[in-house]
Amino acid sequence: MLSLASWTPLQAAAPQVIESIPANGATGVAVGTTVVFKFDQAMATAIPVMASMPGIFVGNIE
Repeated sequence: MLSLASWTPLQAAAPQVIESIPANGATGVAVGTTVVFKFDQAMATAIPVMASMPGIFVGNIE
């Protein structure tokens, strides 16, 4: 009989935002300005990313 191997999931730290364009707290930003977030680690592209904030989102998630 086969026994099941025991395993423990990896405890990876959540990605942190290290840069945003426009900068946090920026004023005078034009409507329609592209917003860019840079993270400290690559995002898993196999998982669909859905916006979890209310509002309208236009653009690409690469």
